[in-house]
Amino acid sequence: MITQLAQSGILAKAKAVIFAEFPGCDEPDGLKASELMANLFESFHGPVLFGFPTGHTTGPSVTLPFGAKVTVVSGEHSRLVFNEAAVE
Repeated sequence: MITQLAQSGILAKAKAVIFAEFPGCDEPDGLKASELMANLFESFHGPVLFGFPTGHTTGPSVTLPFGAKVTVVSGEHSRLVFNEAAVE
């Protein structure tokens, strides 16, 4: 799926990429899903965040609205800042 997004030009338009948690996705031989994604996105031109609590997660899940404008803050305390309400 990542290859398809890259070949279609969608990833070139993205300003950031946010990955959820990957519970139960690590291979028995030690390959971690987050490491695989980090390798795929090492040359990405913007911030790449991992472990966002949405989708398939081990705890409470944050609902992400489509189309809402957000600011991605990366660093020691990475986060999404919603710049507008998701609904009116």
